[in-house]
Amino acid sequence: MGAGDIRAVAEGNNIVALCDVDEERAGKTFEKFPQAKRFKDFRKMLDTMEKGIFETCRLLCEWIWDGAIGNVHTVHAGCTAVNSAVSRLAEIKERPPVPKTLEWDLWLGPARQRPYHPAYLPSKWRGWVPFGKGTIGDWVCHVVDPVFWALDLGAPETIQAEVKDWNPKTQGDAYPTGEIVTFEFPAKGKRGPVTLKWFSGTEKIPRPADLEPERHDIGTGAAVMGDKGTITYGSHGASGVRLIPPYRAGWKL
Repeated sequence: MGAGDIRAVAEGNNIVALCDVDEERAGKTFEKFPQAKRFKDFRKMLDTMEKGIFETCRLLCEWIWDGAIGNVHTVHAGCTAVNSAVSRLAEIKERPPVPKTLEWDLWLGPARQRPYHPAYLPSKWRGWVPFGKGTIGDWVCHVVDPVFWALDLGAPETIQAEVKDWNPKTQGDAYPTGEIVTFEFPAKGKRGPVTLKWFSGTEKIPRPADLEPERHDIGTGAAVMGDKGTITYGSHGASGVRLIPPYRAGWKL
């Protein structure tokens, strides 16, 4: 997961340090970022690199807490990944032999018994309802965590899920190829109610009205909208966090 996480945040960010107890396992990643300092002990990395890392998530919180975009009322968050097995439903009717190296019953664990098929594993399980949690279960923690902290969201009052071109009777074992999930959070403390919409796969995050024309649409990340402006950021710790407009009343990045 370490290499995958780094790939997800590498664009637009300066990778200043890498840490792994196994130099051989992490070798290819080390080679991609020769300028990054290398560590084996993450505690030593944090002590050494304290002033050079972990700023974006805290910056998002500080902007929101200090009123940089006013009262936050809406968050659009999502991921472009399509963790869906809909296209493989017909395929699993085949009955290939179980590989000699695999204990299929043990792999299934507590899930309902079903014939083996390579469409389920090793990493394809995410798109199947009996085994994974689709795109939202795989990605929401990486995208929503910063704003969840900043707004102290807690539990929602209501949740509504919308999907297209998906029939639970015939496709219920596979997650949809895209969904929009709306969470309504009640007012809390000094903030008002917040609507958070999650967009996955084929359902894309709407382009913020105040996003500059030269900027790309938000793919994987979020737009946090207040009555005085917008903050956008990417996944894994609010990478690339920025204010829209970027220069206003002394607030800038």
